[in-house]
Amino acid sequence: MFVIARTSAFTYKGKARDLRQVGRDLGVRNLLEGSVRKSGRRVRVSAQLIDAETGAHLWADRFDGELEEIFDMHDRVATEVVSAIEPNLRHAEIERSRRKPTANLDAYDLYMRASAAFTEPSGRNLRAALDFTQQAISRDPHFARALALRALCIMHSLDSFGPDAIPEALRLAHAALATSSDDSEATSFAAVTIALLGGSIETALTGSERALMLNPNGYSAVMCSGWIQCAAGHPSEAINMFTRALRLSPRDPFRGYCELGLAIGHRDGGQPENALAWARRAILTLPQLVGGYRAAAVALVDLGRIDEARDMIRQLLQTQSHARIDPRRVKKLNRLTRHHAASR
Repeated sequence: MFVIARTSAFTYKGKARDLRQVGRDLGVRNLLEGSVRKSGRRVRVSAQLIDAETGAHLWADRFDGELEEIFDMHDRVATEVVSAIEPNLRHAEIERSRRKPTANLDAYDLYMRASAAFTEPSGRNLRAALDFTQQAISRDPHFARALALRALCIMHSLDSFGPDAIPEALRLAHAALATSSDDSEATSFAAVTIALLGGSIETALTGSERALMLNPNGYSAVMCSGWIQCAAGHPSEAINMFTRALRLSPRDPFRGYCELGLAIGHRDGGQPENALAWARRAILTLPQLVGGYRAAAVALVDLGRIDEARDMIRQLLQTQSHARIDPRRVKKLNRLTRHHAASR
């Protein structure tokens, strides 16, 4: 089934909304909403399924259990919802999704806190995510999701840690791959870290294929596949993946990374005008995303618009003064400037 990623769905949390409009915004036929309440060691999950076109309630139920049974409750809710949507779906398909990510509930809670912080992977939030993942790993050294997310956090922190941190990020990513045979998210995060930090591209591609096989409609799996295809030098495949990811989660907090990926894919594919358009969208979505300014500057150079490229670099440095620029690129830009002036 086509399922919108939770990061897009959660943008509606706590807001007054017309459910039919939500369905139109996300392009879905059904909406699931509910709540989770905890009292001591007891947990209650309430859920209802709604027809997005008519607003009619299709199904509602309540699930009670102990905190230690939370993963079983996940399965029960998923089973009931899928049964309400598609009564003839074979139960075996549900069984395949029943995988507990860790036996340690404290580690799982810390991982979820890290995931929440990583929604904005910069500054204080990124440091918090690094701290939470470290604590999660200390409680369960084989927790694949925590290992993979920590590797991804380190990759996003290289401006602070420096290149000496790359071996540690790659070690964590490979450890996550070794223990994540049935976890799409962990496999995706590990594979994209390996691809973008210069590890084995074959390992990254294999990991990406496995993640997509486990969860073909998973936003993380599809988006990470786009970046891995970029690293592998396959711009057309990358563009397809990023476009698909935006369709899966049109309001995702990470959509700026998809827009940046589309800019790079179009640039590598020889389409600088499209690259510039997507880079500018990435900047609007995530103004702190240095890559958006870099991609826009490169596209402008490709188009011969050198003065605008210089302005884009100035905007980059105003946004993040610590951003580094390769001196070789500066020399190349100077040569292009002189050539452009001479041609005029």
